[in-house]
Amino acid sequence: SGAAYDVMGDALEVEDKTIYMINDFGQLQAINKDLSGLVNDEQEASQTELEAVIDHIEQVTERLAVENVKRPWLPPLPEAVYQTDLIETDFKKLWSTQPPEVELTLGLKYVPEEQYQGPLKLKLEQAGHIALIGSPGYGRTNFLHNIIFDIARHY
Repeated sequence: SGAAYDVMGDALEVEDKTIYMINDFGQLQAINKDLSGLVNDEQEASQTELEAVIDHIEQVTERLAVENVKRPWLPPLPEAVYQTDLIETDFKKLWSTQPPEVELTLGLKYVPEEQYQGPLKLKLEQAGHIALIGSPGYGRTNFLHNIIFDIARHY
């Protein structure tokens, strides 16, 4: 299915059109560019058999006006999640005279068993201490910035 799609049904044959010169050591040395098309970007961008089948199925379903089936799974999580999309912005509730229950929004969670995607929250009064562990370059500083901004938003 990952093979290059041959529209005509012929076997794809690649002919080596490189011209070689025999050097002093008896080795072949190419004296022109590779014209076989194997290194060509167009060859890499050619459609595979699987992609051709998928494209054909899409064309047929569009022509027949077939409706998409309801998927039993949720859409994939976004590449980037912004804190402003996850937090509650009712400032009257957040800045009321009563001491607020500090509930930090850490990110977006996905629970496949419950078919749920939503904010991942942490109640500091219940959690106590938390440990932040991660390798360099995996977002520890961004995570801490988000926690600090969320705490500042509550107070």
